[in-house]
Amino acid sequence: MLTCPAGKTSKYRQRDNQKHNTVYRFNAEVCRACPLMSGCLKKRPEKAFGRTVRKTDYEAEYQRVRDKAATPEYEAIRREHSKVERKLGEVMNRHGGRRARYRGRWKVLMQELMACTATNVKRLVRLVSAPKIEICHPS
Repeated sequence: MLTCPAGKTSKYRQRDNQKHNTVYRFNAEVCRACPLMSGCLKKRPEKAFGRTVRKTDYEAEYQRVRDKAATPEYEAIRREHSKVERKLGEVMNRHGGRRARYRGRWKVLMQELMACTATNVKRLVRLVSAPKIEICHPS
C-alpha cells in the first residue's frame, strides 16, 4: 500500500503489467476531508476515487539516472555532447548518412566511414586554415 503526504494509506492497488506499473487509489471521502486536497487533487475533487498514483517498475533506474545527471562529471560531458551531436548532424544531413546507397553491411559501413572521413577532413581544413591569433604580452 501507499501512504499520502497527509499520512493516509491507500486501500486500492492494481497491477498494470502492460504499462509496467502499479496503480494506487485513495478513497474519495478521505481525500475530500483532507486539508492538503488542493495540492493533491487539482481537477474534479468530486470523482468516485480520490487521488490516483502510478508507481513504475523502473523507479530505481530513473532515480539513479537523475542522481547521475546532477554530478559535475555529467555536466562536463553534457557540454561536450553538443559538439559531437553537431558533427553527427552534419554527417546525417550533408553527407547522406540517413540513407544507404548500397546493399550489404560492408558497403553500408564503407559509405558511413567515407561520410565521417569527409566530415573530419573538412574540420581539419577549417582548423588549419583558421587565422592565427597573436597574443601580445606587455613588457
